Amino acid sequence: MSSLGCQTKPPSFFTYHATLLSQNLSPPALKPVESKVMVHINSVRHTSVHKSSRRRVQHQLEEPTESSILLSSNEQSGTAGVFKPDDIKIRDRPRRTLVLLFAIVFLQVCGEQLIEAPRTRIVESIFCYRFYEKYDPSKILHGRDTVAAGAVNGVDESWCKVDAIQSDMANLASYQQIFDSLMSLLLALPFGMAADKFGRKPFLISGFVSSLARWVWYEYVCWFWQQQSIYWTLLSSLNGLFAGSTTVLYNLIFVVVSDVTPQEEQTNAFFRLGAASLFPLLLIPPLSAWSMRVSPWLPSSAGLLFLLVALFLAMFVPETLKNQEHDPHEAQDIINTSPACNECLMETGTEYPQTQPCTPNREQITDDSSVYEDSWLQQTKNFVFKYWTLMIILLPYTEHLLISGTSQLQVQFLSRRLGFTISQATLFFSLRAGCSILLFLVVLPRLSTYMTREQRWSTQVKDLYLARVSIFLQAAGWTGTGMATNTLFVAVSMTVSTLGSGTALFLRSLAASLVPSSRLATLFSVISVIDIVGSMLGAPILAAAFGWGMRHGTFWVGMPFDLIGLWSVICGGLLFTVKTH
Repeated sequence: MSSLGCQTKPPSFFTYHATLLSQNLSPPALKPVESKVMVHINSVRHTSVHKSSRRRVQHQLEEPTESSILLSSNEQSGTAGVFKPDDIKIRDRPRRTLVLLFAIVFLQVCGEQLIEAPRTRIVESIFCYRFYEKYDPSKILHGRDTVAAGAVNGVDESWCKVDAIQSDMANLASYQQIFDSLMSLLLALPFGMAADKFGRKPFLISGFVSSLARWVWYEYVCWFWQQQSIYWTLLSSLNGLFAGSTTVLYNLIFVVVSDVTPQEEQTNAFFRLGAASLFPLLLIPPLSAWSMRVSPWLPSSAGLLFLLVALFLAMFVPETLKNQEHDPHEAQDIINTSPACNECLMETGTEYPQTQPCTPNREQITDDSSVYEDSWLQQTKNFVFKYWTLMIILLPYTEHLLISGTSQLQVQFLSRRLGFTISQATLFFSLRAGCSILLFLVVLPRLSTYMTREQRWSTQVKDLYLARVSIFLQAAGWTGTGMATNTLFVAVSMTVSTLGSGTALFLRSLAASLVPSSRLATLFSVISVIDIVGSMLGAPILAAAFGWGMRHGTFWVGMPFDLIGLWSVICGGLLFTVKTH
């Protein structure tokens, strides 16, 4: 049975021993360094009593302070003093690391967005040119000797919308998604475990390198399309051999953010990271569309430049695993057994007695270094299935990536139900992105801060309650979208579903507080696997539901979104089995 520990700030070493001395109590056995400090304190007290009164003022001035005691103890142990001017810079490093990560994510998503639309157009041009070269050469505007790279000016775009060409494009995209997903499923957990053992930075750098190499290869194949098949682009999925895929890369970024952020600030840091990934969705699409009028290679090449800059900045991200090494004696120094501690305990089912120790956060699951000797499959089983509280918390991730991949389905739904054009339907995506940015930057951070600072809620309880509210808002929004019959109803329903988009971030923060910091990469790799499995299993179900809806009338076209709402209700109901006391 796993429990979520409360957040209690242990007293400082000097406050702790001062309390014992005032109550005539003996302190417990001290560590070697602490023993030296206490000996030093006693010796100073003893000598000061026997000094003459005429030197009492001088001895008061020389009476050791907390800094001097620490300095003396450090000198005895051969280390430097505690405080240095550089300590201010050290305290600022986590903040600088966060800002650097936000900038990297922004540049990375900008690069991917700049590449995405031009890539689709270039692939369409290649399929289109080869189709009409075979079936109707009269549509070809330039021969192979004069056609531009990627055949972008070979055939007028209006002729490229026939079913055969679009079907070939859909098949290529589906194969690409399958290979990408397989790489993630096979390698996400091994990469996560390796990042927990060897460090975050090597795998972070390899992730950005492989992401850049993936798109360089893709554009290379498209540029030299006359010498090779467009299906050679599928080899870009091999980038997963070096990083586990883009999904794993972004999960590793979340790990680094967790490493450098205190738990009470972790959720807000996740919100800012989410906002950094959403801003490009507002800024880049119109810029990409405008530059594509000149050539799709212009934004595509600019995207590679953005990815290169993101890789360059990633070189400056410090290693954060060493900051999270756990001292096995840390939890044994001071244990709070007061009844007040139990007010912030959270568990599933069993009530703990009032004497239940309140262990530090992220140490609820014992971090046994020998676990790495087991196979990764056995380790995963021990890591997840033994702690079924985690299973409940991670279950909603089965629809996280699935919802993100329903954009094409939403366009088809709006076109069929309300008669929108594709350009009109995409306006709703801008509406959702704008609402999400406002939610992540303003609403949720302020609400989160209010609950923890003003209402004194523990971070874990706050995350759990907000996750419950968010997932039911998500359920209401998607169900309303599926049942909407007019534009206003659709807009309101999509806005409500957006209000629930913080569910995944709340649950990520909550899950991270349940495991040792040295296991965060493994945890987030499990999340990425759940994401991928949910998407692979859910996408065919939603597609089948949409087809069933079209066969049974316009009203049932929204059935896929009703299913998403139903699954959200089920996951939200299970979250209520995680109880607070």
